[in-house]
Amino acid sequence: MKANRLGLTLVLSAAMVSAAVADDDVDLPLNGDFRGAAVGRTCAPGWILNEQEGESRILATNDRDEFALELKAAPDRAKTVRSELHQVPLLPIFFSSSVLSVGNLLTLQLEARGTGRAAFGFEAFDDTRVKQTGSGSQAIALTGKEQELKHAFALPPQTRFVRILLTAEAGSSAVFQDVEAEVSITQVTLPSGTAEPAAR
Repeated sequence: MKANRLGLTLVLSAAMVSAAVADDDVDLPLNGDFRGAAVGRTCAPGWILNEQEGESRILATNDRDEFALELKAAPDRAKTVRSELHQVPLLPIFFSSSVLSVGNLLTLQLEARGTGRAAFGFEAFDDTRVKQTGSGSQAIALTGKEQELKHAFALPPQTRFVRILLTAEAGSSAVFQDVEAEVSITQVTLPSGTAEPAAR
């Protein structure tokens, strides 16, 4: 184990000096435009509402092919919608003849407006789809004007699936639209002749 860790350190050190770094970006198939449900319905396909108090409804936007989701929370309890689970590619550190994967980021981008406070984030799971490996959330102060929001989260090790969460905090009303989720896989091309550590 120690030898493997030492080998990994040496590979990364060499890569930092002379290797080429590239990001492979994968868009998750999220229904971020809330299509597939009539205006006024409580939710859209691909999303699951919590059963707590509060209200939700699909809203029309200026684009007839895109919709928004409004969440109105109860005075003392948040209102949350969760996406279905989406598979995340290529999470563990791995070695090939010339490429080393060194980490993944989940970037969420969306538009929001409303009153009060809201949050957007994720829950991560292992390959069983049951055991949670971690989570992350970004809080925002809502205004009556539309805000373009973006935040990158580091995905925990052993993550194989993620779902996206949108929340209107207690006493708040939030409108979400144009929600996008992207996984960035950072890869390092190893210098010619770099020795690889033994397989674990």
